[in-house]
Amino acid sequence: MKKIKCILFSLIILFSAFVYSGCNQQVNGEPSKKTVDANDCVAELTIYTFDGKPESDFGIINLGHAFIGIKNISEEVLDIGIIVNPDEEITVGTWSIAQHFGVWYNVESNYIADFNKYYGRQSIEKKISLNQIEKIKNFISANDLWTPLKNCSWFAVNLWNCVADKSDMLDTPLIYSPLKLKENLSEFEKVKTNKAVKTSNKVFYISENSTMEYILKENNHA
Repeated sequence: MKKIKCILFSLIILFSAFVYSGCNQQVNGEPSKKTVDANDCVAELTIYTFDGKPESDFGIINLGHAFIGIKNISEEVLDIGIIVNPDEEITVGTWSIAQHFGVWYNVESNYIADFNKYYGRQSIEKKISLNQIEKIKNFISANDLWTPLKNCSWFAVNLWNCVADKSDMLDTPLIYSPLKLKENLSEFEKVKTNKAVKTSNKVFYISENSTMEYILKENNHA
């Protein structure tokens, strides 16, 4: 019986060593480099909306704003038209700012940090793959514009929908607005209020493949 136990114990040790070596393959004595599969989850995508009501006062109506957050949860850089480093979080939205009517980066995160904007914002989130990152990159490249009809809500909803599952798809109304988006998000059980947004200091847009930095002002328009 003792001999059988010794044999079983030896087999367990050998099997464990085999499994361990299989999970940490080496080439020429060096650990193999990690690679991200195209279907691995590499980022967290969030869509935010703020209906503007808490910031409407003294006869001034604030129509709100909608925008996207992308956080890199992988160990490699991601390319969405700009580079997003590991653990970095950026915000993306369209604005009618004189310098550029179109896609801006990190306006919203800095508004929240510097001016305490968008209190009461609502959001939903999902994990996305490298394949979906490529779809987002293509969407941003093709839709770097702002018009009254293709406004911040149009941009945020359609970017989200380009990678959404059937159960996560958002409504596409004739006229888009942050308020309509808020009503749509309220239908989701996973909706959050005032999700923290990590601040990225640099506010910028892209023009002719160049990064154009901008000093943020409190009263820009979405």
